[in-house]
Amino acid sequence: MKKLAEAKSSGKSDEPSRNRFSREPIAKFIVVGIVVFFLLLYAGLRFYEISGAPVIIVSSPQENMVVIGENSFLLSGNVSNGSDLRISGEQVQVQPDGSWEKTVSLQEGPNTFEITAKKFLGREAKVVKQIIYLPAPASAGGQAGQPVTVTSTKPAETFKVQ
Repeated sequence: MKKLAEAKSSGKSDEPSRNRFSREPIAKFIVVGIVVFFLLLYAGLRFYEISGAPVIIVSSPQENMVVIGENSFLLSGNVSNGSDLRISGEQVQVQPDGSWEKTVSLQEGPNTFEITAKKFLGREAKVVKQIIYLPAPASAGGQAGQPVTVTSTKPAETFKVQ
């Protein structure tokens, strides 16, 4: 009967003998948890750089409104890395160091340029610059301080321009 009692007491609760030289396996959820923790820590420390709006620095022109006498102007500046730069909707090549430049043609009068930079995740920054093109008036000829003769349909008169 003794042997029969031993047979009845064995079952699901019995443990096999352990090998004292084998290592205990590390629970997979602990490893995954550690990896997830470090990924979240990295993303948290780099959050602003990853998701923040790009920074646009316009070095030429520095003012928001400029009056010039030339019919073209060189816009230039710097933008934070990873940004797509556009001037009035036209894409501009950004150098690896973040610098950019573009020569724009001007129409007589005010010319408005909207400089936009967009990061990979979609945040956008915008700077607006206005360049007013006033062509130089045509010279009347002659030398400064000398009288100028003007022809008209009325009787001729001589005017001295001061």
